[in-house]
Amino acid sequence: MDPTMQQWLIVFLGCCFALPLYALPQFFLLTGNRCINCHVQSQGGGLRNELGWYAYSDVGLLSPEMVGLAKIFDVINETNSPFDGLLTIGFDFRLQSARKHNNPDAQRRTFPMQAALYAALNPTDWLTLEGEYNLGPQRYAGQQAWHASILIQPTIKYPQFRLGFFRPAIGMRYDDHTLLISQVPTTIPQSLIPPAYAEWGVQITYESIKWLTVAVGAFSSKNLAAHQLQDEAGSPISLVDSNDISLLGKVILWKHLRSYGLTSYIGSSIYTQNDFALYNVFAGFGIEDLLSFWIEYAHSQKLGLRSTSALSAELLWETTEWFALYCRAETGGTTITTSETPAKSYAQQTVVGAHIFLFPYIQLRPEYRLLDTDRYRSTRYAIQLHVFY
Repeated sequence: MDPTMQQWLIVFLGCCFALPLYALPQFFLLTGNRCINCHVQSQGGGLRNELGWYAYSDVGLLSPEMVGLAKIFDVINETNSPFDGLLTIGFDFRLQSARKHNNPDAQRRTFPMQAALYAALNPTDWLTLEGEYNLGPQRYAGQQAWHASILIQPTIKYPQFRLGFFRPAIGMRYDDHTLLISQVPTTIPQSLIPPAYAEWGVQITYESIKWLTVAVGAFSSKNLAAHQLQDEAGSPISLVDSNDISLLGKVILWKHLRSYGLTSYIGSSIYTQNDFALYNVFAGFGIEDLLSFWIEYAHSQKLGLRSTSALSAELLWETTEWFALYCRAETGGTTITTSETPAKSYAQQTVVGAHIFLFPYIQLRPEYRLLDTDRYRSTRYAIQLHVFY
């Protein structure tokens, strides 16, 4: 096949079949690689670079040869960065089967969660233009269908400068929007920082020291302002001022004892504007290729209206490259402070699940969840199909 035609075929097949796996804190704890090692942008998530792509290009219970797909996978496995690295591509698709918790008669639904195309142009070693467009549904206040940014980093000794429309580096980056640390924990939990949240802004991230990450940023607030509360008179009021600037600060300390196969991190972040603030404190500990444990606490406060607190912790056991079991425990509460007697509600959940890589780029994630609130208690199972590249 002509080399140029083969490169375009890689692009086409990448868009059809291949999707990037979101960065997870567990991956650093299991491998010792920080987010920037495997992803185009420093906070993780979205498009994977060639190293990140390669890491899972041959992981699976079954091989493509077993089902007659060897020729297709041979083309896909050439590279995710054709044209000598000028272009990097990916696509992310998630399909979920689940039932609502707050209705005992809720019917099981199967629905797409995400169908996002990713791409990046790398005209030079120090400049990257990256973006995403999600064809999936927009269900949450502040959720966005796209993001795009310019990444500038003269060399690895200098900070990364990011400018555009993207998600601020709040807390650690997870691929599960049901975590209580990203919600307002109530009888019917609401999204505080929605999946695919993005704002116009600028962020500077320093990671030249292998054990340190420091990030600072300034962002518009239009999409976070889509989150509505009620004041003392019962009138709607935005969580933040849509015309003002929100500020971000974040620091993470990483430790990788290669000779012992031990990994760890600890850090915190703050995202704030005027009378609103969101604080995250997090830590993780791991044994390479075996165990990971992470914990994160999130507290938000809108002065005179509402405060929320949540704690999430997860233990994961990787039995083989293609199979891992996890158990997560979470608790959180919300206090409405618009009256003399504050109204309080809570939510607690326990989740047991697995990551099962059936083929390279194809993952199943079954889970069983117990959700307990101040008004109801329910159990549900769900299963997610995730195709990634």
